[in-house]
Amino acid sequence: MVVPEHCGKRTLAGTIDEIASSSPHRVWARYPTSPEAFEHGEFRQVTFAILANAVNRLAWHLKTTLPDSRLGDSVAYIGPSDIRYFVLACAASKCRLRALFFSPRNNLESHLGLMEQTDCQVLLQPKEKPQDQAIGSILQQRPMKTIDMPTIDQLLDKTAVDHFTFDIPWSDAVHQPFLTLHTSGSTGLPKPIDINHGLISTIDAQQMLADVDGRSVTARAWANRTVYTALPPFHSAAINFFTYSVFQSTELLFGPSNQPPSVRTVEQILDTHVTSAGVMAPSLLAEVSAEESVLQKMSRWSSVTFGGGPLPQQAGDSLWNGNTQKSFRFSDRRRHSTYQS
Repeated sequence: MVVPEHCGKRTLAGTIDEIASSSPHRVWARYPTSPEAFEHGEFRQVTFAILANAVNRLAWHLKTTLPDSRLGDSVAYIGPSDIRYFVLACAASKCRLRALFFSPRNNLESHLGLMEQTDCQVLLQPKEKPQDQAIGSILQQRPMKTIDMPTIDQLLDKTAVDHFTFDIPWSDAVHQPFLTLHTSGSTGLPKPIDINHGLISTIDAQQMLADVDGRSVTARAWANRTVYTALPPFHSAAINFFTYSVFQSTELLFGPSNQPPSVRTVEQILDTHVTSAGVMAPSLLAEVSAEESVLQKMSRWSSVTFGGGPLPQQAGDSLWNGNTQKSFRFSDRRRHSTYQS
């Protein structure tokens, strides 16, 4: 495996710009524009040129609407499960801001607690839909500045915008904020988790690790592959895969953003014959394991990954026993362990 130049000392936004310049037509991700398009196996391709332009467009939008922002200020977002989460993280980092992602499953107390802990004064809301009930409840309890998050079509408009420069020495960038996620709240109110560029760079740096007894780090299994991801984009595991998509050429394929992933979603993805691996929540993988026809189709994948919780024993046994004739990987992202038959 060829290790990229400056591996482990790169930012996501800067690397996106570099790839957009050197390989503008390389596909970064694909997603269905509607449930009807998904039913017909039609996906919109997003190249690195389009992604870089979208990041620049949103960065200028943030700079224009938040002229008095300071280094590290938090910008919260609650929206549909689509690629705008990642575009926002990169755009905010270009503005030296910190995107703050909330799980839509949080209750009001959790939302308010996180905003208080991060001193968040700005909330983005999706432009294309009426105000979300959660957003309305937050604003009733905590008055704050709100700005529109452009629609996906607006962000991915191919009309070129001016480049938003993000050119700072790595020695400075390594400690600067990239994103804030939060704990699950299983032991009380959720707590913010700050992620800087240095932490993100460790996902890049794993490419420099040597194999040990013929075994490599799990992430290498997804390099230069098209991977179906059913992970919520505000989750830490999803951020990992977004990072792989930039640093190690993992092309991402998404299902419909307006409905939760299901066994039928997975089957339709498999029927497109576009992906060679997948990652999903253990609950969904357990449902797939109970569907023999879908399980057989999944055997075409080189690997399937789950994270965020344990996989039931029965489901693991079904997946393992159903794929004894070929290499099939199972990885729990909590422990970064991989099992191969």
